[in-house]
Amino acid sequence: MAQPEFARDLAHVPFRFSLLGRELVSADRVSLPSPEEMRVTRTPISPVVAEGLDLLLARLTAGLDDDRSALLSGIRGREVRGLLFSTRPFNMVELYLSIQDHTSPVGLAEATDIERILLAIRGYSPTGKLPSYSGAGDGNPEELRLDVNYPKGKRRVALAMLDTSFQSWKCAAIGQHDLGQARFEKLAAMFTELIDRTPGAHYALLPELALPSFWFVPIALKLQESGISLISGIEYQSVGTRKVANQVWAALRLDGLGYPAALVYKQDKQRPAPHEEHLLHDLASLTLEPRVRWDIPPIVAHGGFRFSSLICSELTNIGYRSALRGRVDAIFVPEWNQDFRTFEGSS
Repeated sequence: MAQPEFARDLAHVPFRFSLLGRELVSADRVSLPSPEEMRVTRTPISPVVAEGLDLLLARLTAGLDDDRSALLSGIRGREVRGLLFSTRPFNMVELYLSIQDHTSPVGLAEATDIERILLAIRGYSPTGKLPSYSGAGDGNPEELRLDVNYPKGKRRVALAMLDTSFQSWKCAAIGQHDLGQARFEKLAAMFTELIDRTPGAHYALLPELALPSFWFVPIALKLQESGISLISGIEYQSVGTRKVANQVWAALRLDGLGYPAALVYKQDKQRPAPHEEHLLHDLASLTLEPRVRWDIPPIVAHGGFRFSSLICSELTNIGYRSALRGRVDAIFVPEWNQDFRTFEGSS
C-alpha cells in the first residue's frame, strides 16, 4: 500500500480502516501511517468541523491498541489528512461499533457526540433522531429506544441453521479465527437465500459465536439494503491477558435520518456456562470477562417491537426471566450450535 495516498484517503483501502478496532480490521491488513504523513496544519476550516474531528479522533483513540494510540499522541482530528479530506468517511455502523462508552449500561456512545461527529464528517446533524436510552432503577431494566417505521403486524424472524464446529470455537478462543473461503461462501449462500425470500424477514438471528467480528459489518450492511436487522453471536474477542468476551451484536435498522442507516448494539454474556468455563480454562487458562456489565438484561424498543437478548445459559437465570416478564414481545437466545443434522431425516 502506498502510504502517502493512503494517508490522504486516496488508496484502494479506506484510511478510516486504520482507526478501527482490531475486532473489525485485522492488523495484517492495514496499519497507521506515520504522523508526518498524516498531519496537515493551518487549514482554514469551520470551528464546528474542527471540533467534531477532534472529538472523533479522541473517541477513536480511546478504543485503539497502545501502539496506535502512541502514534496519535499529540495529534488532533483537524490535523489528520485522512479525516479532514476523507473520500470515504465512517458510516453509522462503524461509528457505533468504534465509539463505545463502557460506563454506559448499554455501552453506546452519547447521541450528542455522534451528532457532532456526523456534522463534521458528513455535513449534517440528525438532532433528536438518534437512539436514546433510559436508566435502570427500582428493578427496571435499561431500555434502548430506536426510531423505525415497520408496518403494523407481526415481526418475521429468520432463524439461521448454522453450525460452529468445535475446531472453529477453539481457534476463535485463542485469537486464530477461521476466515477461510469455504466458511465465507457458506455464509454468503445462506444470506443470499435469506435476501431472496418473500416475504422478507425483519430480523435474522444467528447462533452464539456464529460470526467472526471482521465479517459482521459487511454482512450487516448488505442485509440492511433489504431492511433486515442482523442479530448474531460473535466469536470470542480478547479483552486482556487470558480474558475473552462473548457478545451478541445487533445491527438494527434506524429510520428518520433521510437515508438507510443502522446502528450496532453490543451485549455481553455476563457469566460463562459451567461447561464453557471448563473448556476455556482447559484450552488456555482463559476466563470470560464482560466489557459492559449489567444486573438486569437491557431491553431494546425497536419501533413498536420490544425485545431482549440472553446468550445461551443466561436463559436459565430465573432472575433475568423474571425481570423481563411482561416487558418484552420476544427474547432472542443465541446458543452455540454444533450439530443440526442429527434429526434432519426424522421429520
